[in-house]
Amino acid sequence: MASCLMASKSVAHFDSAIEQHKTDQLCLDYIKQKFTNDLNVWTKTEPNPVDAWNLSFCSAKYPRGDDLSTNEFDNLARTHCTPHFWDSVEQNKLISLCWHKAVDPVFTHHAKNIVIIIDPPSTKWLHRANWYKHYEIKDRGIHLKQHDPSYAPPLIAEYINKFNNPIYSTEHPYSFIKNNIVNCKFKKVFSSKENFNSLNNAEFLNLSALLDENQFIKQIQTITNNLNIDPIAESFLRNAHQHWSSCHTFKY
Repeated sequence: MASCLMASKSVAHFDSAIEQHKTDQLCLDYIKQKFTNDLNVWTKTEPNPVDAWNLSFCSAKYPRGDDLSTNEFDNLARTHCTPHFWDSVEQNKLISLCWHKAVDPVFTHHAKNIVIIIDPPSTKWLHRANWYKHYEIKDRGIHLKQHDPSYAPPLIAEYINKFNNPIYSTEHPYSFIKNNIVNCKFKKVFSSKENFNSLNNAEFLNLSALLDENQFIKQIQTITNNLNIDPIAESFLRNAHQHWSSCHTFKY
C-alpha cells in the first residue's frame, strides 16, 4: 500500500531517481523489482523507509524514538537523514513511514495515519505470510530472518549487527508458531480499531480489503480523497496489486 501511495505527486517516493521523474510506469517497475515471488528473501528486497530516509534513530516496532520532540527529531534528522529526505521535505512532500505501534511518536502528532486492521477473514493469510517471509526451518532450528543481517537491506543490516540477537530458535515449531504468529503481540494490537483511539487524522483499512483487488482500489481512492492526497491512476493500482498478489502463491 505504501508503494502504491508513493505514486501520488503528494508523496515522496523512496527512490530519489523515481521521484525526480515520477511516472506510473517507473513506480510499477519499482514494485515489480522490490516484490518478488521468492518470499524467502522478502525482508531483504521489499521497500524500506530506513534505507530511503535513514531514520535509524527511530524504531518502527520498539519504543526507540517515541519521546523525541519535534526539535530533537529535527536535530537528529539533520545529522543522519539522507539528502533525499531533506529534498522531499523542502518540496512539501509527505514522507512515508511504516509503523508497527498503536501510538504516534511525539514528533509525528500532526501526521496523516493509515492503519491496517487485521480482520478475521485475513487472519489465515497473515499467519502464512508471516511464516514464509520471516521464518524458515533449518538444521539449526527456526531461522529468525529479522535478526539475520544477511536477510536485511544494507542500512538495516548495519544496525542489526550492533546487537547480539539470536538468529535461530530451538523452540518446537508448533509452540513457536503459536507464540510468535498466532498469538503475536503485534497482531493483537492491530486487530482492533479501539487500540488506536489516540491517533489523529487516522484512516482505517481492513487487511482483507487490501487482499482483494477491487476493494483495495476503492480504499486507496477513499484514502487519497479523505487525506487530500493527489489521486493515483486506477490502471496503475490495478497493475500493482495484480503483481503483488501474484507473489503470494501459498494456500490459506
